[in-house]
Amino acid sequence: MNLWRILSKMKNNIALLAVDIQKDATELKNSLFKNTENFIGNVNEVIEMFSKNNGHIFYITHELENNFLNKLIYQNRFIKGTEGSKIDSRIKILSNNFYTKNVGDSLTNVRLERELKRLEISEIYIVGLDAKYCVFNTGKGAVKRGYTAYVLKYCVLTKNMNNLEKLWNNYTKSKITVIQRKDLY
Repeated sequence: MNLWRILSKMKNNIALLAVDIQKDATELKNSLFKNTENFIGNVNEVIEMFSKNNGHIFYITHELENNFLNKLIYQNRFIKGTEGSKIDSRIKILSNNFYTKNVGDSLTNVRLERELKRLEISEIYIVGLDAKYCVFNTGKGAVKRGYTAYVLKYCVLTKNMNNLEKLWNNYTKSKITVIQRKDLY
């Protein structure tokens, strides 16, 4: 499959979800992931490609209520209204489509789901964090709701990158297609 050809003939029924690429995960001093420059660069290339081809781009952030339990479990990360809950400043913002979630599946946001239906989206491409949790759960949620779901292999991170091959098998079993970044061109 050559995604570039697909995107160049886009019928506006394809959406890109940039999931949880937030300062607490990738940018701040105590962020969860280190050495994220290549990842950010890859994601920005995809965002630019979708923008140039009139694709729909959605930015999803994980935001938790400011309470003791969330602060304890998430070590003060992803708390609603904090600097760390904002999108990584290196990410290109090329649309005004911002949505929040507080569980793994981005499509549990009713406003997002409603907008995808309004736009008659049929295919969802996912980039972001974490390949083991929110990216995977968003992909499963997309398939469950009748979308074709793709995850861009070099545009995701997980804490243990050595486990990615095992994760890709789980994606395949869940009918989520994993594509290489080279398939974009």
